[in-house]
Amino acid sequence: RELTVFSHIQRNQEENLSDLIQKVNKLEKSPDVREILIIVNNHFMGFAPESVNLLKKRFSLPFYQFNQQKKLSDYF
Repeated sequence: RELTVFSHIQRNQEENLSDLIQKVNKLEKSPDVREILIIVNNHFMGFAPESVNLLKKRFSLPFYQFNQQKKLSDYF
């Protein structure tokens, strides 16, 4: 397993993000498309919350700033 800590962005996926955004923009113009869902996990860039924030920023959507991913022990 290449990534073992998921607390910050570790992989540059800018090319893939740009490609995804172009595809979503194209889909948005289709009258047959009502909703577009994008699922992001930690393995994409190393920190899913920040990956989502990057997407939201690119689509001019509101986002929440995450300092780091919570650990189970943070709740005890």
